[in-house]
Amino acid sequence: MNNLTKAIFNGNFDESLLSDDAIIMMQLFAPQQQRIQTLSLNQPTIRVGSISGHRYINCVRVKGDEQIYRDYFADNPVYPEEYFRRRFRMRRSLFVSILHDIQQVNEYFIQSRDATGAFGLTGVQEITAALWILQYGVPADAVDKYIRSDESAAISALNFFTRSIVATYEAVYLRSLNEANIARLLQEGEQCGFLGMSSLFVELTRERAPTANYTINNHAYTMGYYLVDGIYPCWAMIMKTISQHQGTKRQLFARMHEAFRKDVERAFGVLQARFNILRVPVRGWSDEDLYYIMKMCIILHNMIIEDERDIPENKRSVAQLQIDTSNTRCQVSRDSNEEYAQFVLNRQRIRFIEAHNAICNDLIAQLWSRAGE
Repeated sequence: MNNLTKAIFNGNFDESLLSDDAIIMMQLFAPQQQRIQTLSLNQPTIRVGSISGHRYINCVRVKGDEQIYRDYFADNPVYPEEYFRRRFRMRRSLFVSILHDIQQVNEYFIQSRDATGAFGLTGVQEITAALWILQYGVPADAVDKYIRSDESAAISALNFFTRSIVATYEAVYLRSLNEANIARLLQEGEQCGFLGMSSLFVELTRERAPTANYTINNHAYTMGYYLVDGIYPCWAMIMKTISQHQGTKRQLFARMHEAFRKDVERAFGVLQARFNILRVPVRGWSDEDLYYIMKMCIILHNMIIEDERDIPENKRSVAQLQIDTSNTRCQVSRDSNEEYAQFVLNRQRIRFIEAHNAICNDLIAQLWSRAGE
């Protein structure tokens, strides 16, 4: 135990002399270092499973916590910072910040004792198990040897982690597009010949998405679209390539469409490279779990990118977020509702095939006109 850790245990250290990250890290990991000094792991324990007939395996969770602490979080860890970043796909300071933040919103990540008085998993063990499942795409029971966590605990850690990340950071790292974002996307799309690519369906049907006003082939449009491949339906917001293109105009459209669509596919490939769970089969996860896994991957990716650009800490402080945690019950009404009627009309407008054909023809003409210039 070094002098700084002893000072923290004795309560006589000066926080003004330490960085914020050092203070947070010491506060989070001082109990683990103290327990290493006091607990004896050689004492035999006699327990039975909570369900009659089930075999109980004492995986000695404290050992897993101590191993992770010595390897990555001690004052002189076995593996230096660059090893941590390579294996956890983020810097250690960001990991500690995330741990501190989600412990404020979810008590699941605060270590507690079970009914027998034994220590449960620490927040570090739970987050590490979740991250390794997400980043390496391994089965939940594959983290048992190092984390000392069984399969059900690893799955629970993953589910709580994904939901806590979304609840804590979504307002900043996965917010809806604003007018400035729409204008920038329209400008970028125009440079590639596809003016009008826009935001998500749900926001449009609820009339919460910013308007996208643009003109193609002298025709005005107010609703953006997505470039997709041939498996999608012919909706007004979906612009597919032409599989059996005849004529030079349609050949040009298909070639530029497929080239620009690859940029989006490459972006998703970057996400898959960071989170291998997006590459492996997902039949074992429910639709709700997949929803939160996908959202969390995007949020965490954005956080890592921002952290590695050395953005000041105070600009991404969770304390600045205003998250609505109210749990109001839904009021069901069967009366005529103007808002719902508008929702139905917007949904029909998105699925309008004639609008899809019109914008497709205008794009073909626009691209051909630009190629002639």
